[in-house]
Amino acid sequence: MNLQGWADKRRAMRAENEEAFHSHNISLDLPTIQAEWNTPVTETSLLSRASVIMRVGLLDLESGTGAFHVELIMQRVGKLLGVRVRPNVMLTSLEATLADNDQRMTEIVDVPSASVSTRRIWHMEYFCDWFYEAFGKEHPYNVAAAPLMRTSIPDLPEGAVPTLGQVHAMLDAVEYAKKPYIHIQHGAAAAMACASFTFLLGGGPYDMVAALFGAFASQTVRTYMISRHYTQYVTTALIVLVAGFVAIGTLRLISFIDPSALSHDTAYIGAMLFILPTLPFLTGGMDVAKLDYQSAVQRWTHSLVVMTVATMAAWGVAATVDLNPEAFPQSTLPLGLLIILRVIASFTGVYFYSLLWNAPWRMAFVAGCVGAIANTVRLELIDLAGLEPVVAAFIAATLVGLLASAWKKYAERTTAHSFNFPHHAMTFTAVAIMVPGFYMYQAMYNLGSMQIDNALDWIFRASMVVIALPAGLAFSRFISSRSWRYEV
Repeated sequence: MNLQGWADKRRAMRAENEEAFHSHNISLDLPTIQAEWNTPVTETSLLSRASVIMRVGLLDLESGTGAFHVELIMQRVGKLLGVRVRPNVMLTSLEATLADNDQRMTEIVDVPSASVSTRRIWHMEYFCDWFYEAFGKEHPYNVAAAPLMRTSIPDLPEGAVPTLGQVHAMLDAVEYAKKPYIHIQHGAAAAMACASFTFLLGGGPYDMVAALFGAFASQTVRTYMISRHYTQYVTTALIVLVAGFVAIGTLRLISFIDPSALSHDTAYIGAMLFILPTLPFLTGGMDVAKLDYQSAVQRWTHSLVVMTVATMAAWGVAATVDLNPEAFPQSTLPLGLLIILRVIASFTGVYFYSLLWNAPWRMAFVAGCVGAIANTVRLELIDLAGLEPVVAAFIAATLVGLLASAWKKYAERTTAHSFNFPHHAMTFTAVAIMVPGFYMYQAMYNLGSMQIDNALDWIFRASMVVIALPAGLAFSRFISSRSWRYEV
């Protein structure tokens, strides 16, 4: 099936489900827009140009990126179309006032839920590249052509401006793109990521095996429930229960061979680490750095609610089977071997976690390399230099941002264009591995057990690290990017 056939099929499916699920699409069937469909986009009315700008913002918002990036891409597209754009971006909604020399209008659009797709971020930045090139302008991103987008570029005569219909056809290619991975592949990615996370926390082979099977089952259920539009909080609670009980069941099976497997009370937490909403934590912090407090508060509130649901469900698992999770023991491996294994585990953790966010394998590879370096540095700063985890997290997050900037500049100036990806798409996945999910689950366990002092200790540890990570990313952007260095 070609791209246009796929887009038509997706539209038909949405039309069939319109009564049950709101499509949240920009309305393209308005008479004015239909009348100008084959008109050069710069010669259309404000309403038609606004449909392009708002759809660009909506698709970027659906990718899970921060408010600053949504505002930036809308303003750049609006500038080419002769429209002044003043957007107000929130977690699941977008409001913008648009004006040209004659008219002014305000539009509001929304998305059904918070989601994540670094592949969508990549496609949207490539769309912006194409748009600039179509107008004969030097594009600001220099992002390598995505295969999906290359097949969708319309043939334009030299000097011709794309029509309104051609622009929306390019956006159709983004919106209705076929998902890159099936349910089982997502489950395998979650399994490998959680097994790697468990090793980095100090878990042994039995802990890693339990986390692997628990995460696989949990993510498989999660993708099924998301495809059926179940509410996010019910989905979160259920998949935590699945992860916990499958991990515990795995240890019970291993105990028939080695009874010592029953003593691994903390292994079930490893199977749940991928469930925590790491991206809203990070984008919320970046929004604070750009003084966008409204978006930041919404993202952090969403993260806290999802985290509370997940950790309460995890505490329910522990209380049901009478577990007593504690910190994993210190590793007894030789230092050189431990560092090598940490590099490998950090790479695989970030790589497979990136695949959960629908990143193409090349983007996941670059993010994995960046994360392997930065996370290993973080762990060794704690173990060898004796730094506090908060300080080490800030340094590591700063290193992630600087490494991503350096790689992007290198890829732009050399022949490595197929490995050139948006900066924030690489950094968020590389830093996500450092979010202290183990601290959060321990905090709720102690709170549920009425060990208030221990609970507060874990809560403050987690809170300080969660603050340090976006602070480090923002600091790296301050160093490497003019748009982050000044208030504009």
